[in-house]
Amino acid sequence: MSRNKKILKNIIILITCFALLNNLSYYKLSPLAAHKASEKSAHYGPSQIVHIEDFEEGKYILCKYDNWISCNTVLKDFGFLWRFGNQPTGIENKKEKAVEFTFSISE
Repeated sequence: MSRNKKILKNIIILITCFALLNNLSYYKLSPLAAHKASEKSAHYGPSQIVHIEDFEEGKYILCKYDNWISCNTVLKDFGFLWRFGNQPTGIENKKEKAVEFTFSISE
């Protein structure tokens, strides 16, 4: 094999490995690790987990941070890997009002 073909082959291998590693960094081995990565990506937290609720495709994680509450989702992929769903943007917890939280845009 000529030198140019070896260089081209190695460049293709490097690009493929980089793409795979970049994609795998999105996945975590546990739902809590995916939740922490979600908070870190949104510059939010670290929050205290109040409740974890299972649903068919993953888990809802209800958290509180300072005077804020948030509900984050983590989703299960490939049977054993976890990724975060929506961002854990919090809403202010007003003690005099009942907690109301929705993912809906309309009110």
